[in-house]
Parts: sequence; C-alpha cells; structure tokens
Amino acid sequence: MAHVPQEGKGIYSPQKNKQKPTQPDWKGQIMHNGEIIKISGWIKQSQYGEFHSIAVDKWVQIGRAHV
Repeated sequence: MAHVPQEGKGIYSPQKNKQKPTQPDWKGQIMHNGEIIKISGWIKQSQYGEFHSIAVDKWVQIGRAHV
C-alpha cells in the first residue's frame, strides 16, 4: 500500500544501502503547507543515550499534493 501524504505528517525509513558513514541512516518526507519536503536523519549518541538528528535533505520542491 502506497503512502498517501497528509498535512503535518510523513514517513521515515532506514537506509540499508549506505555507501559512506556520512550518509543518512534514515530518509523520508513530510507534508508542510501542501508541499512535500524531503528529510534525512542520522543516529547519534550523547551522554544521555541514542537520538536522531534530522535535516531537510537538499530541499527541492516536489510539487503540491492534493489534500
């Protein structure tokens, strides 16, 4: 079943074919103001434990979704 974008929601999945350690561990997308925005995430460690650091992934307007 394909993901149907909804405002303020998105998907995020692990990247199993990383070729460099600097590449994101996770990639996904989220809909914001009717636009799909790509996101990337890295698993990091701190003194408090594991966390995900996220960033907009080379922002390119994919197009407005029909909501």
